[in-house]
Amino acid sequence: MQIRSWLALRTWIREAGFSIIYDLQTSDRSNFYYKIMQPFNKTFPKPDWSGTAFGCSYPHDNPDRNSMHTIERHKEQLKHAGIEKLPDADFSWVNSNIKHFNLAKDFVLIAAGGASHRPAKRWPIEHYDNLIQTIASTGIQSILIGSEEEREFLDKLSDKDKLCISLAGQPKVF
Repeated sequence: MQIRSWLALRTWIREAGFSIIYDLQTSDRSNFYYKIMQPFNKTFPKPDWSGTAFGCSYPHDNPDRNSMHTIERHKEQLKHAGIEKLPDADFSWVNSNIKHFNLAKDFVLIAAGGASHRPAKRWPIEHYDNLIQTIASTGIQSILIGSEEEREFLDKLSDKDKLCISLAGQPKVF
């Protein structure tokens, strides 16, 4: 039953004694987590909360937040919570040596697996098939990346097009 999972999460958060929680997902579900944290008491004091939950300590209430790029939205939300300086993203991996993969000159990376523990959330395989075929029609190679747990799904996709390859479970290069 889902309520047991919610209560277990609440217990874990409370016992961890966090002083602030930064909710960067800001979904209805994560806003619900804020609500189930109550009631607070001396044993489990209320942590500060950064997000969009009604009544949270550091609300990100920009009316245009849903049209912002995720990175910019997160930066602005964290700034509201007092975090002014964030490190730049590390894109040094772009210069990694990938010759051993024998990829085409032009390729696109597709992380098709999604949450391996929640396959129902995954985009249907037919949609990926159509996407891969459309990409292939332009002469661009599709490279499927994901974890070892996603291998079966990604191999099934890569079998449908001769240009497409699966690197499921491969060392983290990308």
